[in-house]
Amino acid sequence: YDRQYTDVYDFNAIAYVNAGEDGAITQVKDALASQGATATPVIRKGFITTQPNGERGTIRLVVPENANEFASLYHVRGIEGSPETLDLSAEGVWVSQGYANHTGAKVGDNVVFADAGGSTYEAPILGFYEYWLIGHEMIMGRDYYEKVFQTDYQPTVVIAKTGDKSVGDMGQALADVKGFDSIVDDAETQYNNFNTLARVSSTVVLVYGALAVLMAIVVLLNLNVMFIEEKKHELIVLMINGFSVKDAKRYIYNDTIVLSAIGIFFGVVLGCFSGALAVTAVEPPTAAFVKSVDWPAVFIGVFGSALLAFIMSAIALRRIPRFNLTDINKM
Repeated sequence: YDRQYTDVYDFNAIAYVNAGEDGAITQVKDALASQGATATPVIRKGFITTQPNGERGTIRLVVPENANEFASLYHVRGIEGSPETLDLSAEGVWVSQGYANHTGAKVGDNVVFADAGGSTYEAPILGFYEYWLIGHEMIMGRDYYEKVFQTDYQPTVVIAKTGDKSVGDMGQALADVKGFDSIVDDAETQYNNFNTLARVSSTVVLVYGALAVLMAIVVLLNLNVMFIEEKKHELIVLMINGFSVKDAKRYIYNDTIVLSAIGIFFGVVLGCFSGALAVTAVEPPTAAFVKSVDWPAVFIGVFGSALLAFIMSAIALRRIPRFNLTDINKM
């Protein structure tokens, strides 16, 4: 969600108009602009698509009226293997990355899609772009739209960046504009959808995190105690030869630090790998989840692991001052 509304979408609202009113789109756009919003008309329609893997799904088509205005509100960033920038004069479509990830589609393949009336259309894929919301989307130029659908371009909605004004305030200001129907806060709607999923997944993560901490406490404490018991003979010899309890503890600490560092290193590597696998496993066929490393989370994990190792070592090391030096004769 954060990436979508930072890197891709720079608009937060969608205004719907009455298609039967002449000039409604222009009037709504001008009204939004008069309220300080940045707005541009687009066609935004849903279609049924037959995917390369043979499955059927849905896909949304977006066709901007003005390329420059659209570029200021919708940042199309090509993924690897695609052109870096969107060319709306080319004959074809750009498709969201999730479509490529889950259907096996490649640049040059055709997207096959049908409208509610059963009419089927095809368009070659020019590239794939970053898209982090649930669902598939494709973008084509205005001229190519008229060629494919054999109809004049007639935008259906206005996308807008409302700035400091809330979408509710915008709706009230546009209430009397001829042709205006409604305006929705797309960012808030998508956030609510995202938050529903995040609450469930966050609960699961917290449960597993708590279990991991409890297991780490038990395992680390037992390992430290066992390690000290194994080194008991050497520690008593050190103290008999004039080394202090502090020196004996430092001897154990050195080994603990090295072992903890090795464990943390391999834990980070395996954790990132298994995390990517877990995200891939739960990723629905209509989405592309972020699988890159979340470095703040890694640093928190490293710090937490190091802190637990230090605390458990400190608890286990309390056994050393209780050693009876005469026990060396029993070993």
